Amino acid sequence: MDSRVDAFSDKAENYLKYRAGYPDSLLDFLASECGLTAESVVADLGSGTGTLTRMLLGHVNSVYAVEPNPDMRAVAERLFSTNDGFKSIDATAEATTLPDRSVDFVTAGRALQWFDVSATLAETSRILRPQGWAVFVWNRRKQPETDFNLAYKEFLTSFCGNFREQMERRRIAREYLDRSGYRFNAIDFQHQVNLQQLKGLVLSLSISPNEGDPDFESMVKRIEEMFATHQVNGHVTFDYSTLVYAKRFLINRDCGS
Repeated sequence: MDSRVDAFSDKAENYLKYRAGYPDSLLDFLASECGLTAESVVADLGSGTGTLTRMLLGHVNSVYAVEPNPDMRAVAERLFSTNDGFKSIDATAEATTLPDRSVDFVTAGRALQWFDVSATLAETSRILRPQGWAVFVWNRRKQPETDFNLAYKEFLTSFCGNFREQMERRRIAREYLDRSGYRFNAIDFQHQVNLQQLKGLVLSLSISPNEGDPDFESMVKRIEEMFATHQVNGHVTFDYSTLVYAKRFLINRDCGS
């Protein structure tokens, strides 16, 4: 299996339980700045367990959740199968299988770095209706970073071997969007977790060691030490910025705005 598709195969339940979502004001932004309405049809690429899909369902007509990983897709299907607006699609961002000009929005939540960006934007252009919007979002630790955010970053560097590589992929993806004329906005929010939730969050990462790996026990010990140092009233706080890149496609296959 493609390593990009397989990366979260044993992470789905922790991903569902412990990953931060997005601030409610993201929906306000999509409505006020991009024209998201109850009639909108959305293709959510790399939809995973449905973090962004969940926000969109109930606010729009339908969401095509495009996810190639069977474990991640199965979680979303379990959660949303009774919602008539939810459509689960076993496909990749580069080849969604959706018809030409079939959706009003294309979204991806913290996923674009896993795709072939050029091919994904070409596919986005194909499936978007004229005047449709592409919106790509990430949660990034807020700058300048707090003491806990810095400690967490140091922890990831020590125990998650591909951390710097993953950050580089994100940087390259965002720079591609910058060069392609996407508008940028940032929405700040906080995410508080207790010790169990912090451990679960780490285990949800594609780059973290799993139980049974040689570094697993020392990793858990470091998490406990980090939590003890920075906790306040039994919680630590991630200060995040949700980075939003949005662009309107004026005509089918238009790569300019």
